[in-house]
Amino acid sequence: MTKFVFKDYATALRAEHIKKKGTGIYALSAVVGALFPFIMLVVALFRNAEQTQPFDYSYYLFFIQESAIPLTNFFLPLLIIVMASRIAQLDHRNGGWQLMETQPVHKFAIYFSKFTVVLISVAVALLSLILSGLLIGWVLTLFTTIPETAQFYIPYWKLIQLAVRIFCCCVYIAALQYVIAVLVPSFIWSIIIGFAGLLAGVFVKPFGYDFDWYPYHILPRITTFRDGSDFGYWFTYTDVVSVVITVAFLYIGFQWYRHRTWKLAFLQKGTRLWSLVAVLAITGGAVGYLLAPKVMKPYHTSVIAGKVDTEFPLQQIYIVNHTIQDTLAVIPVHNNTFHYVFDKQLVTDYYAVEFDHFFRTNLYFGSLDSIFIAAKANENATEFKITGTRLAENRAPGLQQSWSMVSYYLQNNLHLDNPQFFGKEIYKDWQKKVKERKVFKTVDGYTSRADFDGRITKMLAVRYLNYWNEYEKKRVAVYPDETTAVSPEIQQIKDQVSLSDESLLAHEPYLDYVIYAISASNKSDIAEDTKALMGITQLPDGLFKDKLLFWQINKSLNDAADSRERAAIVEQYAMVFSDHKYKDKAIHIYELLQSLGRGEPAPGLNAVDLQGNTVSLADLKGKYVAVDVWATWCGPCKYQSPYFEKLAIKYHDQPISFLAISIDNDKSKWVVEAKNKSKSVMQWHMSDMESFGRDFNISSIPHFIFLDPEGKFVHSKMSFPSENAFEIILRKELGLPD
Repeated sequence: MTKFVFKDYATALRAEHIKKKGTGIYALSAVVGALFPFIMLVVALFRNAEQTQPFDYSYYLFFIQESAIPLTNFFLPLLIIVMASRIAQLDHRNGGWQLMETQPVHKFAIYFSKFTVVLISVAVALLSLILSGLLIGWVLTLFTTIPETAQFYIPYWKLIQLAVRIFCCCVYIAALQYVIAVLVPSFIWSIIIGFAGLLAGVFVKPFGYDFDWYPYHILPRITTFRDGSDFGYWFTYTDVVSVVITVAFLYIGFQWYRHRTWKLAFLQKGTRLWSLVAVLAITGGAVGYLLAPKVMKPYHTSVIAGKVDTEFPLQQIYIVNHTIQDTLAVIPVHNNTFHYVFDKQLVTDYYAVEFDHFFRTNLYFGSLDSIFIAAKANENATEFKITGTRLAENRAPGLQQSWSMVSYYLQNNLHLDNPQFFGKEIYKDWQKKVKERKVFKTVDGYTSRADFDGRITKMLAVRYLNYWNEYEKKRVAVYPDETTAVSPEIQQIKDQVSLSDESLLAHEPYLDYVIYAISASNKSDIAEDTKALMGITQLPDGLFKDKLLFWQINKSLNDAADSRERAAIVEQYAMVFSDHKYKDKAIHIYELLQSLGRGEPAPGLNAVDLQGNTVSLADLKGKYVAVDVWATWCGPCKYQSPYFEKLAIKYHDQPISFLAISIDNDKSKWVVEAKNKSKSVMQWHMSDMESFGRDFNISSIPHFIFLDPEGKFVHSKMSFPSENAFEIILRKELGLPD
C-alpha cells in the first residue's frame, strides 16, 4: 500500500509541475530570494556604507544574515501566502478539486504533491538568497571599503544551519496557509486571511506582544537571534515548536480535504474523533512542554570562571560591590582564562566585574551560582556572553523608564490639590506596569528565578513610591499648611518594599527612596546630604546601615565644596559605623580627596615623552597645566581629544601647557597615534600606571586634571573639554575676561 501511495505521489508531483508551467512560481521565488542582497548592494554603493563589526567575523555570513532580516520579517511569509493560494487556486478553478476525486491516485498524493510545490518554492527562495548573497557580497568588495575585521571564508555549516532553520519555520507558515487555501475556494479571500495574520503579527509586536508559538513571530527570531542556541544546539525551542504544530496542521488539513467537511472528517466515526483528540493532545502536550519557561537550578557552590579574547595584557579581574566599592575577589588571569570559587556568602545582586583597568561589565549573581563569562575586547568595543545558572537574569532587558501619565502629571504640576486622585492614579499605573511585565525567556526558553522576578517587582514599586515622594514635596511647596495623607493604595505599594533590603542597595532609586523615608521628617533648613546622614545614624546598627552610611558619606565627600566640609563630615559620622572596615574605607576616601583638593601639591609621576626622555610634572612648573589622561583603546577619549587640542591651539600664547598622558600598555600603539596628534599638545606615556591611577584617583578615562603654576591642584577632576565649564574654569584661572 505504501509503495503505491508514494508512486501516486511521484505521479501527482510530476503533474503539478506540468500544470504550473507558465505560472513563474519558482522564478518569482528566486527573484524574492535575491532581492534583498541586491538592495543591500545598491544601498552600500550609494551611501558607501560598511558592514562594520568590532570583532573578526565572516563577511559573507554577515551579509546574508543582514539580507535575510527583511525577508524573514515580512516578504518570505508573504511569498508563502501567495504561493500556497496560487497552487490551490490552480485547481479551484472550474471545480478542479472535485474533478480530482475521479483520478486513480490516492488523495494523500494529490494533497501533499501540491504542498510539496509550495515547499520547493521556499527552498528556491532560500537557495537564491544564499547564492546571490555570496555573489553580490563578493561584488560589493570590489567597490566599497571593507572593515579590517572582515574574514572572507565561507562558513558552509553556518549557512546550511541558517537555511534549514528558516525552512523549518516556513513549513509551519506554509502548512497553515495551505489549509486555508484548500478550504477557501476564493483566491483573494485566501490571501486576505493569510495577509491579515501576517499584518496582525507585525502590528502587535512593537507593543510587546511577541508570541513564541505564532508562526509570523517565530520566523523573524532566526535573524534576531542569529547566533542561535546559547548551548550550541542546531535548533531552538521555537524552531521545534514550529515543526510540531506543522504536523498537526498537515494532519487536520489533509483529513478535512479527504472527507470534504469537518463533520465527516472528525465526527462521523468515533475512530476519527479519537484520532483528532490524540493528535491535538500530543501536539498540545509537546508544545506546552516546549513553551513552558525553564529555570536554571542553583549550583552546589559559588563559582565564576571565563575566558577573554583580547590583546590587552590582563593580569587580574576584580569583583566589586557597586554600593560600597568593596572588592569581593581578586582573580588572577592565566592565558586569558580565569576561575574562582567564593568561600563566603554573597548577597544576590548586581556586581561590577572589572578586567584590570581596561573594561568592565555588570553581573547578577549570588551564593550557589556558577557563572561563565566569555568576553571579547579590543580598542573599539567589548562584548560579553554570560552563561551559567544566571543566564536568563543577565540576558533580561533592564527595567526601562517608560512614559506614564503619573510622570506627566508631576512634570506639569497637575492635580496637586487632589492627593486622593493622584494616589489612585499611581496605584492604577503601578498595577498596569506589574501586569504588563511579561516573563522574559532566552533563545533556549530559560527564564529568571523567583528572586530576580521579585526584585523587578520591588524596583517597580520603588519607582512609583518615588513619584509619590516627589508629589509630596510639591504639595508641601504649594500647600504648606496641609498634610498629605498616605492612601490605602499607596500603603499597599509601600508594603512591597522594605526600608532595609540589602539586595536593593545597588539600585540607586531605592537609595533615594530610603533616604527620603528617613529624612523627610527633618524640616531643618540644612543641606539634603546632611539630612540624609542624620537620618541614617538613627537606623538600627547592622550591615544595611553600614553600607548605606558608607554610600552617603562617599557621595557627600565627593560633593563637598572644600576640605573643611569634608573634614566635618568624617569627624561627625565616621565613628557611627559598627564595622571598622567601612570606617577605614571612608577615612581612606577622605584622605585621598583631601590630597587632591585645591591647593594641594600634585603627586609625582614617572613618564616618558615621544623622544624617550624621562619627564615629570616638575618640569612644567611656572605654567598652568591641563592634563588629558587617555589611551588608544578608549573610544570616549578619542571623542574628547579634538576638543582638548582645539583649546590648546586657542590658548597657545597663554601661560598654560596642554599635556596628554597615555596609560597604554602597548607603548608602540601610543607612539603611532601620538605622533599623529596636534603638536600643540605634549604627549607623555605613563611608566607606572597603577600608582598613577591610585595617587590621582583615576577610576575611568578620559580623565582631566588642572594644575596651577606651582604644581598644585586647581581641579583633580575637571569637566570634559567638550563642555563649556572646562573653558570657563580655564579662563577664570588665567585671569581672562568671560
